[in-house]
Amino acid sequence: MSAESRIILAGAGAGVVAGLLGAVVSLITVEPSLSAAIDYESMRSAAEAAVGTGTATGGHHHGAIDLAAGGDEEEVVPRAVQATLGVFLSVGLFGLAMGLLIAVVAYGLRKLLPELSARRAALVAGSLAFVAGFLVPYAKYPSNPPAIGSHGDLVARTAAYYSMVAISVFAMMIAVVVAARLSARWGWFAAIVTVGVGYLVVVIAAAAFLPSVAQIVGAASEIPGPVMDGDDIILDGYPAAIIGGFRLGSLLVATTIFGVATVLLAAVVGFRARGRGRAVPQAGSSDLVLSP
Repeated sequence: MSAESRIILAGAGAGVVAGLLGAVVSLITVEPSLSAAIDYESMRSAAEAAVGTGTATGGHHHGAIDLAAGGDEEEVVPRAVQATLGVFLSVGLFGLAMGLLIAVVAYGLRKLLPELSARRAALVAGSLAFVAGFLVPYAKYPSNPPAIGSHGDLVARTAAYYSMVAISVFAMMIAVVVAARLSARWGWFAAIVTVGVGYLVVVIAAAAFLPSVAQIVGAASEIPGPVMDGDDIILDGYPAAIIGGFRLGSLLVATTIFGVATVLLAAVVGFRARGRGRAVPQAGSSDLVLSP
């Protein structure tokens, strides 16, 4: 098996383990907020339907609206399955994808910087992937539970998010290559500081240029306000606790996946490097991946 195949296989294994752990974190931190968000979405649909048909009776109803009005759609996949097997499947696949991504980035770093050890390459790769691929885009477009936005603006919101991801990742790739070139003349500290500032300038400018979720949905705020019937509040606005819990849970899940996948991959390639000894491979050999 080639060195490339070994590191990809190690990344896949690390990603699967990270995804399963991430799914457990999701069940604990995300699912309660998601269930509450789905309940609120049903109540909001019922409240809006009541106002639209003129059957709202006024007053501060909160959850007293008939939930059946917003819950007539039959679920293709039962909620109980979504909240268990669905979580493990979706988060596990995401973990697998991120493990493969980190492995590919680590391999690229070893090709760009042969002096970098396999373990450090994996650790740096995981850190860069987390920052550029998740954390920076998340800072601009944090995860939102159901009932934030609508199906009509889903394409625009998705396009804006992935535009931020693409800009962040591309800027990080350029930053790494430039830092490698500058390090020979300026040293690593000056090179990293320089490209770090440049990266921040690019992503901050991109975040300022791209529309906010509120601008996309065409409202003063992305968070839905209360459902009104004249001067009467039929249903309160979106609970801040649900949004905060959902976003925090999503952040914890992603941190778990990237962190576990990175540490496991670094441990595996480091162990394999020690097992192979410190033999210096020929220049240009793919065995650079597993040298200690």
